[in-house]
Amino acid sequence: MITDYQLWFNTYGTAQAETTVDTHNSDNVYDMTIVDKSILKAGVLVFQIETAIVSAGGGTLNIQLVCSAAAALTTPTVLWSSGVLANATIVAWTANSTIYKQKVPANIPLRYLGMQYIIGTAVFTAGSWRCFITPDAPHHIAADPTATS
Repeated sequence: MITDYQLWFNTYGTAQAETTVDTHNSDNVYDMTIVDKSILKAGVLVFQIETAIVSAGGGTLNIQLVCSAAAALTTPTVLWSSGVLANATIVAWTANSTIYKQKVPANIPLRYLGMQYIIGTAVFTAGSWRCFITPDAPHHIAADPTATS
């Protein structure tokens, strides 16, 4: 799989780890006036778990690809969403697994492109993830990300 460090939503080489109940923006946001749009048109969004998520209180997660007129991703337009994922689903994800791969939309109507990770219900006590765009996504998905145990 080809990865370009400039197309990572978290700081390249460092997984993003959020724990509080809140909406968290990705560490990196793409300025669509600078990014090569041909890469994005052929691109696939990949979401991978680096360290397994732990939430004893029933925490939920919603993963969203968004665009906004502001670099801070305020008032975002949601381009793709995982929907709210139940605690039983997210704590079953294993370290170093690919959970989602999703084609990047052809039309990104606003200047800035980024990710929002919405943690709900309860805090996470552990967990980290990577999210990036690549022209050749991994073929294997670890498991159905919406399946519950």
